[in-house]
Amino acid sequence: MTFELSLLATPKAVPELRHHLRHHSYEVRLCASELVTNAIDHLGEGTPVTVRVIGTAHGYTRIEVTDPDPRALPVLLHATDTDESGRGLALLDALARRWGVDQGADHKTVWCELADRTATGHAVPPCRRDNAEVNSDFYPDLAAAGSLAVALERLAAELGVDLTVLPGDWGASASAGIAGSVPERGPLSVHLGAEARRFVVSGWSQGVQLITGVTPDLPDVVRAGVAWGEGRSLRDLRRLLPFLGFTELAEAHERGPAAAVDVKWRLMREWAASEPDFPEFGLLVEAAHAEPRLRQLYPISSHWTLGFNVSTGDPSRVATAVVPAFEGRPYRVQRFLGSGLIGEADTAQEAVALAGAHLPADLGPAVAGVVDL
Repeated sequence: MTFELSLLATPKAVPELRHHLRHHSYEVRLCASELVTNAIDHLGEGTPVTVRVIGTAHGYTRIEVTDPDPRALPVLLHATDTDESGRGLALLDALARRWGVDQGADHKTVWCELADRTATGHAVPPCRRDNAEVNSDFYPDLAAAGSLAVALERLAAELGVDLTVLPGDWGASASAGIAGSVPERGPLSVHLGAEARRFVVSGWSQGVQLITGVTPDLPDVVRAGVAWGEGRSLRDLRRLLPFLGFTELAEAHERGPAAAVDVKWRLMREWAASEPDFPEFGLLVEAAHAEPRLRQLYPISSHWTLGFNVSTGDPSRVATAVVPAFEGRPYRVQRFLGSGLIGEADTAQEAVALAGAHLPADLGPAVAGVVDL
C-alpha cells in the first residue's frame, strides 16, 4: 500500500504528518518527520513537498520526500558543537538500512528504507506499535522487563539514581520520557531503533531541540536522563556522555534569547553570503541586520522571504517579513511570511525602513520560548 500526502513544509505540518502515519512504526514516523524537517531547514518554511510511504516487495518500508529544488542536496555530517545542522540526517542514517537522493530536472526526492513491523504490501491493520513486543534479539533486557519504561526504572534502581519515567509519545514498549526538575526543560525523550540496538534520545527546552544522540547502551540513557533533568549544561552533558551532541545555535539558546538571536543572525548572514546567484537576498539580510529594531528579533527564512520572529522557540509569531526583489519585481514588505502585503520598495534599505516603521511601538527584543499562534 502507498501513502501519499502533499503539504507545505512547516513546523506545524510535522506533527500532522506523524498523525497520518500513526499506524506505522515509530521509526517510520521519525524518519518521515526528519526528512520534512530537513526540507524546512534547508529550503525554508512553506516549501511544497510530497511525502510517500511505500511497502516494498522485500518487506521494507520506503519513505520519500520530494521537493522542488534539485540543487540543495542533503549531506550527512559528523556534527559537532559548532554545526547548526546535520543531527537529523545522522539519526536517519542510524535508523534506516539505507538512504539516498534521486534528482530530476526540476525536483529531487530524498528517500530511505527501513524495516516497519506494521508495514506490509497490503493495508496496514488499525493498530499502533504501542502494544508491539520488544525485539528480544536487539533488546533482551527490555523484553525481560516487559517495556522500555520498566527497564529504565529497574536499571536506575540498580545504579542507585532517582529517575522519574513518563509514558512515551508512542507507547511504553517503544518510547519513554525521563522527567527532570528544571522547569524550562521538557522530559528527555527516548525511542528504540528497529534495525539494530539503538536508543535515540533528544532533549527540548522552550521550543528548541538542544541535544540529540544515539547509543546502544541503556545505562548511558539513564545517566543522560539524570544529567539532563539536573540541568547540566550542554558542554557538561557531552563531556559526561560523548554520544550526546549539540549545535552552536543550541548552545546559544542555552545562554539566553539575546545570544540565540546574535548567533542566528550570523548564521543567516553567512548563508546569504554563500548564495552569490541571489544577491538581492544578501542585500536584504545585510540591510535588515543594520536596522536595530529588526536585528533584535529572531530571523528566519522561508522561500527566501526573510521573517522576524518575536520569540526564539517554535512555534513563534512573525512580526513582519520581507520578500526580496526577483526578476524585475520589487521588494515586498508583508505582515506574514506568505501574505498581508504592506507595501513595495525598490531597494533593500527602503524595504527594511518600511518594515521597521510598521513594527508595534512596544515591541522589544525576541524572548525565549514559544508563542501560541
